[in-house]
Amino acid sequence: MDSYGNRVAACCIDRATTGQLSSDGVMWMAGEQAPTRQYRIQRIITDRPTALRPLYWRAFGTRAPRADLLETGAIRIGKGTTVSFDTYFGAFFEQPWRLHTSLDDLALQASVEGPALLQVRRVNTLGQHLLHEQVVADESETELPIALEPEHHRQQGLLYFSLTALGGPVVLHRAAWVAASAPERTVGLAAVICTFNREADVARLLATLASDGEALRALSRVYVINQGRAGLMERPAIEAAATALGGRLRIIEQANLGGAGGFTRGLLAALDDAAITHAVLLDDDVRLEPESLPRMASFFGFSRADVPLGGHMLDALQPLRLFEAGAIVDSRNWSFQPQHHMVDLADPARLPHLAEGQAVHYSGWWCFGIPLSLVRSAGLPLPCFIRGDDLEYGIRLHQRGVYTVPLPGLAVWHEPFYIRVGSWQLYYETRNVLIAAALHFDSKPHETAERMAKQLLLHLLTFRYYSAALIVRGIEDFLQGPTILRRDPRSIHAGLLDLRETYGVATTSARAVLDYEHPTPLPRTWAGYRLALVKIMVRNWLAPTRDKPAKRMPVRDFAWITLARANHVALDTGWDLQLPTFRRSREHYRALLVAGFRAIFQLYRRAPAVNGEWREEAPHLTSEAFWRAYIRQVSPPPAAPPVTAEEDVTVAECDDRLLVAAK
Repeated sequence: MDSYGNRVAACCIDRATTGQLSSDGVMWMAGEQAPTRQYRIQRIITDRPTALRPLYWRAFGTRAPRADLLETGAIRIGKGTTVSFDTYFGAFFEQPWRLHTSLDDLALQASVEGPALLQVRRVNTLGQHLLHEQVVADESETELPIALEPEHHRQQGLLYFSLTALGGPVVLHRAAWVAASAPERTVGLAAVICTFNREADVARLLATLASDGEALRALSRVYVINQGRAGLMERPAIEAAATALGGRLRIIEQANLGGAGGFTRGLLAALDDAAITHAVLLDDDVRLEPESLPRMASFFGFSRADVPLGGHMLDALQPLRLFEAGAIVDSRNWSFQPQHHMVDLADPARLPHLAEGQAVHYSGWWCFGIPLSLVRSAGLPLPCFIRGDDLEYGIRLHQRGVYTVPLPGLAVWHEPFYIRVGSWQLYYETRNVLIAAALHFDSKPHETAERMAKQLLLHLLTFRYYSAALIVRGIEDFLQGPTILRRDPRSIHAGLLDLRETYGVATTSARAVLDYEHPTPLPRTWAGYRLALVKIMVRNWLAPTRDKPAKRMPVRDFAWITLARANHVALDTGWDLQLPTFRRSREHYRALLVAGFRAIFQLYRRAPAVNGEWREEAPHLTSEAFWRAYIRQVSPPPAAPPVTAEEDVTVAECDDRLLVAAK
């Protein structure tokens, strides 16, 4: 089977040579009468890899249901077989549209060849309801209007249609959810991609955009902010993608200012472009469903007010699962609560819960759309490098009464967080969460100090000394106040790598560690836990460092209480061939415990004053004037190194790697 990108491109070429395009991008075959409703809201996607098909459509009915995908993207349905679009990308989730847009007219349009039963249903948490049922003729263009808004919001849900072949084979050529009323505003959408030494990933993402005609029509600009090796446009795959994008691509090269600096540079470029009204932030390593961009543009066009859109994050390793649909921050303990976490999207019964429109504090910038009018009024991101920029910005908008809308069917596949074992990112998480708390949470000094003490002890008692050192450095740098964010972030990052050399991060082959570390039995009472904590802290302070072989421990058993008698463990993550190892060290424990509690005491003592400094400086740090001066003062990136055959990648190779897990 052809690659995803090639098949979409072929489909676009085939339709372009046999049909005509309406002003809004709706395609109808030559000789057919144009429909009365011409503003497409959401097209039905059929031609994705087989392993991803449960997200788009499913077939059932007879003992041997038969539904074949044709080269044109049409579906040929065997007699007695039903093809249903009660799927994640096939259904229309109406509540976000009812709540936030002026859409008051909706219809299903379908081009069907052969006698078939067409049904439209609404599904919500209260049940399933048949809205329309119609037998279509041998060859017809069908338009079924959908009833207006239900009387109560709990009646809103997802809309989907199904098609059952009554006689011989039936062919569904295309279908879309459309509206008669025009959008209230014109949308000029710019994609902003921030990258650092991921040329192959960027080439793949650009190739995906270039291969989809509807995504291209939705985009006015594509800004790639290159913060790694210079000379990105000189890569053959990037050059080819630039040609395919038809003049939309703008590559901006600058020093590494992290995700916050890269995305902000793209937003500044969009603010300077009169043709751009909205921007979508995309990580360079995502696998994008390109239909997300036309859906985003449609939503923005019909929006009654300026609202940001959050794209769902699907699990790249388990591509039929939703990893996160935005998140809520618990202000009591600053924990992140991802919404609809690890939902099996292949199960239609799980989808109605997505239709309820769960509110969130923020949505990750792997795919995040925002009107530029909000950027002008709320300011630009904080210059906090990475990890926490999206959190702070989302909470900032939320406290202004601007609520992010996580829109089902707008999604990317991304590497899941559960395969990442701690690294230098913990410094940024610690420092930047403290900054966000200073700006937006009303925490008392003793509460903040207690949270940091728990985090420090958690890492020290599990022998993660590098992580503990990062926490200490994060607290210390937060206490420096806003001046820390005016420094060149590269010097800060270099200091984190020096810490790694000091405390060491080791791994060992999974095949080399066969003996298991048996976890210490858990106490039965709270008093038992408190006594165990005291004993473990005393043991780590007094017991000499012991050079013993590592023993394997599953990640589910890895906790301070289960390591009471351990000295050296290899953490079995379930994903890695090289297991991270953690060795108990009396010297590291003593030094970091003293340094950590010294920093935490200063945090307790100085928190009110430092929080005030952050609040006073935040408007300046998020202003255009600050960012333009900040970018200018940072030195340019190094010269481009020669490109080797091993480093480079072609556009065709990028297309073939839509989703490794989907093959």
